[in-house]
Amino acid sequence: MTESGLPVPAAVSVVRRGWILFFGIVELLIGAFFSLIVVLVMGVALFAERLPSPQFAAMNKVTMGFSSLFYGALALLFFLAGAGTIGGRRWARLLMIVVSSIWMAFGVLAASIVLILLPAIRGSIGKSGPAVSAQTMAAVWILLGGFALFSYVLLPGVLLFFYTRKSVKAAFAKSGQEPPGGRRVPIPVVGLAVWLGIGALSSLLSLPYGFIAVFGLIVTGFPAIGLHLANAGLQGYLAWRLCRRENWIWWVVLIAYLLMGVSGWVTFRRIPMAEMVERMHPGLFRRPELQPMLDLMQTKLPPLMLIVNLAFFGLVLFVKRYFRSGTGVEERVATG
Repeated sequence: MTESGLPVPAAVSVVRRGWILFFGIVELLIGAFFSLIVVLVMGVALFAERLPSPQFAAMNKVTMGFSSLFYGALALLFFLAGAGTIGGRRWARLLMIVVSSIWMAFGVLAASIVLILLPAIRGSIGKSGPAVSAQTMAAVWILLGGFALFSYVLLPGVLLFFYTRKSVKAAFAKSGQEPPGGRRVPIPVVGLAVWLGIGALSSLLSLPYGFIAVFGLIVTGFPAIGLHLANAGLQGYLAWRLCRRENWIWWVVLIAYLLMGVSGWVTFRRIPMAEMVERMHPGLFRRPELQPMLDLMQTKLPPLMLIVNLAFFGLVLFVKRYFRSGTGVEERVATG
């Protein structure tokens, strides 16, 4: 049925189903791509000491192991989303709306960072690498820029556009009825919960580095491990409880991320970027020609991080309308 109550022509339904099948296959291919990254990272971890580049030898195998887990989780996520999309499951559409939104946000952020660092990157390549013609370098930058634009912005943008169309929502709605008594969780709340889950996962993935920066101070050893685990536990718990839409949960999220934002800002201002990078990847960026890029990161990233934090706080303030006082009943079904 259309929004006016008229039946949808059969031809239109067939075409729509074909597009749903197409995007499901795309998601499966994305999952396969992340699986390939897992294989490559594990291969580098196993044979890093035999590779000629000292940068590979300096890589932390534990860090690469955690990276494999991260990309493996992404692969599983897209495999599930692809299978759910092909099966016409409504949760798959909602999942892809949230994932593509966060993906696009991170993509825009990554593209902004690359644009900021591009002059320093080009300078370091020119100093450290062999002489390359201007035409070759231009072709390389065009290819890299095109790939970044496609993977960071266009692909998630197309996914987001497709899954937010009303006709696609109606097509997925035909696959089944909402569970009896299920209440709806707005997509912005689901997105915030997923963001918190990503924060919890990031804290766990930071454990191999052996340190954490808090309000401009470097904490190492067991205290650092404890802080990482506490941060992961807090964000994981908030992500789990967020869909209940209890008012106090919203306030805890707001206060926690205000403190994290202030801590990150102070850390960027007080600790040299070179020291942070050296602690994360010892020996990987010790070459003098890379120092201009680190200096540029030191000056340009804090304002960019401030913009990101303001955007995030805007999301937190926006979802406040969906929260209520009292204990409430757990919300089980997302909508959008």
